[in-house]
Amino acid sequence: MSDYLLLFSFSLLLAGVFSAYVTVSVMTGDDVTLNPDAIHEMRRWKFKGIEIGTNNQSRNRPNVDSQTGSLFIQNIRTEDTGEYKLEIKRSNDKTLQPFKTFNVILNDKVESVSGVKGGFVTLNTDTQPQTDDVIEWKFENTSIAKVDKRIPSDYFNKERFGDRLHVDSRGSLIITQIKMNESGQYDVNITSSKQIIHKRFSLTVSGVFSAYVTVSVMKGDDVTLNPNVIHEMRRWKFKDIEIKTTDQSRNRLNTQTGSLTIQNISTEDTGEYQLEIKTSEDKVLKPFKTFNVILNDQVITVSVMKEDSFTLPTGVQKQPVDVKWTFNGTDLTGSTITNIRPEQFGEYKGEIDCRDFILQRTLSVKFNDKVESVSVTAGETVTLNTNTPRQADDVIEWKLFQ
Repeated sequence: MSDYLLLFSFSLLLAGVFSAYVTVSVMTGDDVTLNPDAIHEMRRWKFKGIEIGTNNQSRNRPNVDSQTGSLFIQNIRTEDTGEYKLEIKRSNDKTLQPFKTFNVILNDKVESVSGVKGGFVTLNTDTQPQTDDVIEWKFENTSIAKVDKRIPSDYFNKERFGDRLHVDSRGSLIITQIKMNESGQYDVNITSSKQIIHKRFSLTVSGVFSAYVTVSVMKGDDVTLNPNVIHEMRRWKFKDIEIKTTDQSRNRLNTQTGSLTIQNISTEDTGEYQLEIKTSEDKVLKPFKTFNVILNDQVITVSVMKEDSFTLPTGVQKQPVDVKWTFNGTDLTGSTITNIRPEQFGEYKGEIDCRDFILQRTLSVKFNDKVESVSVTAGETVTLNTNTPRQADDVIEWKLFQ
């Protein structure tokens, strides 16, 4: 029994003290507090191997709170970046042990985002979501949204934005029906046990204008053209003829979102689709967006061998906002297939979101077990032919198996 109890006690000790690593991404001039999240009388902070004492008299230097053990860094500059290490000593320890490392890095990039009055914008955090994220958004230094994933209570500044704000799972801010006076500086602070992040955005909202979007599709694709703007008064035209919800064709209008879906695209579906809208300030419908749908006869083929690993190609030049693939009705995680097996060959269906339009595309992955034999004499020059046409965006890698 004593041996069992001793082993159990030792396991608890290993689980209690560990060295966690926290990334802290901030901007020049920020103030940041590094929290230990543990209460111990014996603790020590180090920066670049030098101990940081409590009650530091230098106004802008790191200062340790003697009660909480938190480290406060004011008016951060380049020389303050690097690793801050916290050591603690528990009752079972003989010496101070590493507990947490905070890696402070500077990111002074201000991301510029543009939007159209009456439309919506997304301010993307581009972060990996954590279960204990605390996310706060500010507009011109005033808090407008706060989400704490640990408690079911979110705050949104309805007095300023009404019900037009939404924070997604990654902490990105979505503003719908944006107004001209909502241009300006937006800041987000994300705090969790693994990261502390501050990002800044500059949003510019302009009036209604006519945008031009080129949509390159393949024969048989389904494509959805998105207005990205909410207005009750709107009209779609194709070759100067209005598209109506009652039309018995392969074109489908979504009466709620205003999007236009073209199914099973063929040559006669190519050309310019024009969207007109009417805002509260307009007396008549005005041009807002033109989608030029063109056919790309390039066929995407994926020919691989058993146990190959590869990424499913989207066939679009513009970097998609999101890509979802399914195989035999099952959703896939990501776009990469590793160590492909015979049962994984077949048709993959993709939904490719390019923000202004969404493509529904089918991709056929075929099995190729042919091994081409080439015989040469030592010292000769040899050419291994792929027998495939070269594309401008090809990525080619050769491997030698010995």
